[in-house]
Amino acid sequence: MAAPRRLVPTFEMPLMRQGIYAIDVYIENRGGKFLSYDEITRVITELKDYIKAYRINSRTLQGRQADIGERMLVKKAYAFDDAFGTSATDKTRLISNSADLFVANNLVKALQRRQRAATDPRQFGVHQIQGMQYVGCSGDLGTRVPAYATNTALGGKRTLDPASINTPLILLLSAIKASGLVPKTVSRVILKTWEPGLLPMAERLVISLARSNYSQDGLNVAEGGGQRGKDGASTMRQMEYEVLCVRSYFSTNIELSLADLDRRRVFLNNLKAIDDARGDIVKLSREYDGHKLTLDSLRLQHATVTAEELQWQRLDDITMRVCLHLGIQDEEVEEVEEVEGEDEGAIVVD
Repeated sequence: MAAPRRLVPTFEMPLMRQGIYAIDVYIENRGGKFLSYDEITRVITELKDYIKAYRINSRTLQGRQADIGERMLVKKAYAFDDAFGTSATDKTRLISNSADLFVANNLVKALQRRQRAATDPRQFGVHQIQGMQYVGCSGDLGTRVPAYATNTALGGKRTLDPASINTPLILLLSAIKASGLVPKTVSRVILKTWEPGLLPMAERLVISLARSNYSQDGLNVAEGGGQRGKDGASTMRQMEYEVLCVRSYFSTNIELSLADLDRRRVFLNNLKAIDDARGDIVKLSREYDGHKLTLDSLRLQHATVTAEELQWQRLDDITMRVCLHLGIQDEEVEEVEEVEGEDEGAIVVD
């Protein structure tokens, strides 16, 4: 008896109508699981080598000769391109300008974030359950969704134009294959819309739920509902216009932020004034200590002089008592004082 065939839910059937789809990446023979810590390291190395090859090609076009090691990297990059039918013999296909280089560098950063999330020293060999996702929208799901199947060439073409498929997705698949693994993709219809005008809103909803922006954990480069490299009146831009221009939210936020900056500036100025006043207080304290030392020194000197004056006064008192006892008059005492002034060592009494 034949096994019962699994029926695809109606909403997942890629019919000829508009809707949202998602692409997930997994490794062959792993039951849908993604990469381990060590495997992510190898994939990052392959991507960095491919980026180096693009830069070497750019310098070569400017007239600089490449050495043997650089030529080997370029040759390796051509094999990288050939993994999914994007090969070329004169340049790297997946990175052709600064915008593509920016995308590739951000894909490396996204993988590094995944690597940090898997840094359990006891379980470096554990495979991540959830792969990196890409969310897209199409007006013809029946044609678009099958194009992401990983055949001999992604999309079934040996000369695939990278602009027609999500660039980070091709970069990731090529890097995984270059690292010695076999990547696979699974495509699913996520949401169908009644009208084409609802596609941007529906795509933003799914991107938010899946965190599929490559600045987060996925492969989406363009904004939800928009197109990479094109300036159109997308719903997202209309929302930006509403927030930035029509409504007062943004202007109010700027005004409050500027007021907060003014308060911070006043606080810093007051803090500086307090610090300056503290410096003046320290300076005055040092001056006070100096004056105190001077006063202490003068006090000691004054105490010494006063003691000497007290001794002379006591001597005068004794002299007066002796004179009174001997019956010497005041005039005679004055003569004695004059004689003492002439000869301090003798006292003459008539």
